[in-house]
Amino acid sequence: MDFAPSLRKLAPLVGIPVQNLANEAKRPGFPPKTEAGYEVTAVIAWRAANIKQRKRPPVTSPSQSPTPFVPLPAPANPPVTSTDPFIQAMQSGNASALTISRAAMQIASRRVATAATAGTLGANDLDDLKKTLQELRQAESGYIELEQTRGQLIARDKVKQLVGGCCTRLVQALDVLIAGITTEVDLWIADQAFRDLPTDERHRRVREYVDRVCREVRQQEADGVASLIRKQAKSDPDDE
Repeated sequence: MDFAPSLRKLAPLVGIPVQNLANEAKRPGFPPKTEAGYEVTAVIAWRAANIKQRKRPPVTSPSQSPTPFVPLPAPANPPVTSTDPFIQAMQSGNASALTISRAAMQIASRRVATAATAGTLGANDLDDLKKTLQELRQAESGYIELEQTRGQLIARDKVKQLVGGCCTRLVQALDVLIAGITTEVDLWIADQAFRDLPTDERHRRVREYVDRVCREVRQQEADGVASLIRKQAKSDPDDE
């Protein structure tokens, strides 16, 4: 029967650090120290019954090298299917040059991003993207020129003049509306028959008058603004 004279001598026989063993010795039921010392077998049996044993990682010999880390392969280019919106734009047969250029730019951008993620990005990928971007700029420029020729786009200076003209017409329309309502109110006040009408009837006539005048002014201004837009769209900047 083996005995250890102290916890320091007992710790290596049990296989734990002396500090851990000292903490365990304070727990109830720990085999006491006798005149001969701590009984090693009794301490091992007590620890087996009272201390939860932790699994230790297996010790590898120097000749056994750990398995090398192998990174996962980068994802391949996603398959392009007929459901891809950019492919559909190119296959539609009626897409504009601007729409086709935008679709080509998106596909080239996707190809560059996938190649960069996989670590296989090359100069050709970047050149293709640069080329599609240039074609997109040319398509956008051509689209703007075409829309200007069709009269669908107005230059910024013309827009300012158009907005200014619309605001001027709005102020004039409000002046006409205010003058008309003011004159009509004066007539209502002077008309004894109107004053003698029930309150609901007076309110109805006032609403009908105001609604009629506002509709007339709106129609007049709608026609005037439409004419102003046509004139501004067709005008030549050199004539201004």
